[in-house]
Amino acid sequence: MRQGRRVTNEHRAAPASPSALGLTLSPGIYLPMLVLGCLGCCVALLLYSYAPGQDLMVFHTAGRLAAAGDYATLADGRRFTDLLTDMHRAWLKGPIVLHPWVYPPTMLPVAMAIGALPFGLAYAAVITGSLLLLLVCVWRCWPAGARRDLAIVLLLLSPGTGWCIGAGQVSFAVVGIMLAGLTLLRRRGFAAGLVLSLLTLKPQFAVLVPIALLAGRQRNAFIGFTLGAATLVAFSLALLGPAPWLSWIRFITAADPRFADWARTGRYFGQSVDAYVLVLGFSPRLADIGQIVASLTAACLVGWTFATVRDGRRRAIVFMAAAALGAPHISNYDSLVPALAAALVLTTPAMSGNRPRTVFAVLVWLSALLNPPAVIQALGIPALTLLSAGTPLLLLLLAGATAIPDGWWMKSAATSGNCRSEA
Repeated sequence: MRQGRRVTNEHRAAPASPSALGLTLSPGIYLPMLVLGCLGCCVALLLYSYAPGQDLMVFHTAGRLAAAGDYATLADGRRFTDLLTDMHRAWLKGPIVLHPWVYPPTMLPVAMAIGALPFGLAYAAVITGSLLLLLVCVWRCWPAGARRDLAIVLLLLSPGTGWCIGAGQVSFAVVGIMLAGLTLLRRRGFAAGLVLSLLTLKPQFAVLVPIALLAGRQRNAFIGFTLGAATLVAFSLALLGPAPWLSWIRFITAADPRFADWARTGRYFGQSVDAYVLVLGFSPRLADIGQIVASLTAACLVGWTFATVRDGRRRAIVFMAAAALGAPHISNYDSLVPALAAALVLTTPAMSGNRPRTVFAVLVWLSALLNPPAVIQALGIPALTLLSAGTPLLLLLLAGATAIPDGWWMKSAATSGNCRSEA
């Protein structure tokens, strides 16, 4: 009996395994990840210290121009940047690069609400409000059987978080909207479509939505998405009239050479596939081709996954990774989108049981540390530039490893084992 009690006590005193704690990885892996994530956040905030909230300054300036009806300045990137600099000189410690207004006019009502506030108050309100929205969406929408608390930590301490706060971007809200819409798809299709229609405010993340909904035969969701997007357009027309739409259409088409100025600057300092191709020294034509191939690949991955896969978690992971891969314009603060996909893998035991997928998720989560590529190239270390250029490949591998059924991996492993035994 005494020996039995001793064994029982020893069993109770044994440290809990990661699986018993609900962890999908060893704590020895999470700790370095989170330390590196904190380091990335601090570096990003330091880099933006000369112009904190500079992207929010774009919203703030555009909102005031829209309220005044000055759409000519709104469409002229250089005049707009000069005005932005004059309006926010107290916040700037040095000159900033070209920062035109490139969002669709559906975003102007949001910008007008931001412009109605003093900049410091608007900065605090946007970051706090969008972060709270993300946390609420994670709290309400995180799938059952996954570590929700760990997911929140992975998001808050991801390297992209510092870039989002430093730039004053709305990426927290974008990620929350994407998670909420994809989660609602199985239960409330029409409501999911309405939520996903809000992604049209940042249209680079909305282009894959119709493909996903049509491939997945989500008719109600597609109707909701179309109706929601049309409502946003109608509201902006009713509030502002057609002038900002005509000005914006001229700006984003080849009819306006000022768009080419932004395209050269924005794409080079961004994190889309064409930015990596340019940083590696290839021509703009090859960069265009590379971006087209990446966008088509992302569309095919999403279409195939939503047509053949019924698991909502796998669909969400593929959609988020593909959205980051195929987006024609993306920056470090948008790395929160693939970070959410990685968090979904790393907090769900059934997802992380696939080792290649887990490795890709960890690397995707860390990838913002080596981006954007133009900044890494400026360090003058070719090896780091090459590692940075591997980010699109990591996104492709994560999406592909999730789209392929887990049974395929086990079958391949068994076939490989049989070949070894026969040898």
